[in-house]
Amino acid sequence: MEDKDSADLIRRVASALEVNKAIKYDDGCPDKEYPEIVWHTFGIFDSNEIAVIAHCGELKIGMASPSTLLHPPMADRIFGIDMSDRQLSFQIADQIWSRHGAELEIMALAIRDKSHSAK
Repeated sequence: MEDKDSADLIRRVASALEVNKAIKYDDGCPDKEYPEIVWHTFGIFDSNEIAVIAHCGELKIGMASPSTLLHPPMADRIFGIDMSDRQLSFQIADQIWSRHGAELEIMALAIRDKSHSAK
């Protein structure tokens, strides 16, 4: 259910994580308005990119952008995300929301309706 660019990025992040060439900066942050949407942030070593993936049910949307930092190298940022990279991750999340927010919202509400119906 994701577009080709998202699917490629998601595969690239997964591959980089498998060979310890990426940092997982969080365990997933639920969206404030739609907690069914979980936001994940990664740092990819080889490309020096920050990647953000929104995950909601079957839907995964990801985007990445080059980090504004050249030093220290991404591989050395394992103890936490730098503030400029965090700001970049928020900008990427905003881009995801502006392009795919309607899809994410529909999926979140469908999940919400399903869970309320089951009660």
